[in-house]
Amino acid sequence: MNNKIVKLLLCGILTGLFFSSCEYREYADADYPDNAIYQPLALDGVLYVDHAESEDLGLPTPGAPQHYYMDASGDKLYVNLGVVQSGVSLRSCVVEIDVTYSAINKLIDDGTFDPEIQYLPEAAYTLPDRVTMDGSSAEAAFQLVIDADLFRSAQYYGKKFAIAVRIHSEDIAVTADLSTVVICLDPAFLMEE
Repeated sequence: MNNKIVKLLLCGILTGLFFSSCEYREYADADYPDNAIYQPLALDGVLYVDHAESEDLGLPTPGAPQHYYMDASGDKLYVNLGVVQSGVSLRSCVVEIDVTYSAINKLIDDGTFDPEIQYLPEAAYTLPDRVTMDGSSAEAAFQLVIDADLFRSAQYYGKKFAIAVRIHSEDIAVTADLSTVVICLDPAFLMEE
């Protein structure tokens, strides 16, 4: 009986020591990669805009139920884009936004796009030149706004257009493979309205 008491006492002391040496940490000690930003829509490859509203595909862009939609008047086509920051602790950063043609040229070269595809004319869209991530959220949304009314002209019938929206930043690393979203517009559906 004395032996049982000693064993229980010893077991209790060891258990107490074990739990008293533990402390709560939000993240385990490890080497985590540095924060980086990316465009989640870049995971889909090319976004084809060929009818009035995109289907609800689950996780398009943070805060937006669809990839794109027409306004009530039918004059503007809004493409929902966004930037997401990965990492353990969020940082404030300025994300620059621009258009690149090299991504479109690569898609022509590899046969994804027909060589007849044209760049979306600069007069046909508006795009912010930057978005700020304030460190309190892992995401920042922005929109490419296309002048749908412009593409109702007969001169655009049968043509397709592409634009590649790229992000970059001096404040934070960019995931290179997910930095550019390519959007292909077939304006035929605009002429049907």
